[in-house]
Amino acid sequence: MSSKQRFEWACNVCKLLEDNFEYETICDIRMDCCCKPSMLHMKKLKDLYSKSDNLQDYAILASNETPAKFWAEGSTLYMSYPECYCSDVKHTVETMSKSWCLCTLGYTRYMYEYIFDCRVKVELLESVKLGNHRCVIKIESI
Repeated sequence: MSSKQRFEWACNVCKLLEDNFEYETICDIRMDCCCKPSMLHMKKLKDLYSKSDNLQDYAILASNETPAKFWAEGSTLYMSYPECYCSDVKHTVETMSKSWCLCTLGYTRYMYEYIFDCRVKVELLESVKLGNHRCVIKIESI
């Protein structure tokens, strides 16, 4: 499929979900339908976390090792991507429904539950595909 066709397909998936399910159910579906980070990537970040004295220290180390930028405020970690990395929609400049971007929360939750070795709550604060200049995810241990 062309980039335009993939984008249209993704928009149609969002419309189908939004026409048939409540937001919480859409979150569950999209977060469970995420790409998974590689074990190598997760182990690298877990190693940085285990070597860190605190969350702020980890944020600095992780920012130096990945294209994402991290910062911490108290016990909350924030992760920011400078662009959309989704292979289905990243080649278009058009915006789309937040429903599509919820899969990045599944990716992030999966990764940080491994890194922090506990359950985490994730929240999408900004998204390139929503018209923001970056993607920002809030990560909190629960």
